[in-house]
Amino acid sequence: MTDWTNLDLDGKRLNRIIRILETRLKKCQEDDKIIQYCNSIGYITLQKVSIAKIYLGIEDAIKQHKELTQ
Repeated sequence: MTDWTNLDLDGKRLNRIIRILETRLKKCQEDDKIIQYCNSIGYITLQKVSIAKIYLGIEDAIKQHKELTQ
């Protein structure tokens, strides 16, 4: 069963994909492939940032809730 709520795991997965693409980019010699890898890294980085904002927003909300309830 897929865990749709594990944002930490999703962020780590995206980070791993970015590292793989960066490794391939370093070995690449074709200009078209270099552009494709750079575009992919940029897009995935955007997704990672989006997940991080959601994750950190949830963490902040939990912290604020705990402070209010104490």
